Amino acid sequence: MSNYSLQIALMVHGVSFSGKTYQEKPLGGSESSAILMAEELVRLGQEVSVFSYGDEESYGNQMRVDYNGVRYLRLPEMWQSTLATEDFDVFLVERDHNKLVDSLIRSRQLGLLNHDICSNGEALMANLYNCDFVYCLSEFHREQYEGKAPELKGKIQLLGNPIDVERLQLIRDTL
Repeated sequence: MSNYSLQIALMVHGVSFSGKTYQEKPLGGSESSAILMAEELVRLGQEVSVFSYGDEESYGNQMRVDYNGVRYLRLPEMWQSTLATEDFDVFLVERDHNKLVDSLIRSRQLGLLNHDICSNGEALMANLYNCDFVYCLSEFHREQYEGKAPELKGKIQLLGNPIDVERLQLIRDTL
């Protein structure tokens, strides 16, 4: 087993936040789960970057905020410059499947974590061509996705806990 720390990135399409926002004001589920997931991954020994939309309240005048061991990078400002210079082991996009086709993403594993309704199965499938895994948080969402995009039948994994430790270990063991 390797002791290599995985380079993990999360891209969260939602309201403005950074790690400290969770302690200061209520957030939506995507944002809260991203913060908690990122901090847990750091506790497990991984290096984690979170791309999130930022405003004055969540980022101040900074483009990067480090909080509880997680590096938060302000969208859209830090997207292209970071992706142009960094490689990741795992890149997980929350909600915004359009970002999966961004040719700048250099990652060994690319995945989608979704808990929204799929409104356009054709658009989703057009963006999943280079995606390694798709997670949904409930059976309802999985069935709804498979109904809109039948090609996904049997390919979507349910993920009650957003941290799939077994998948991380498999990736780490190949390094």
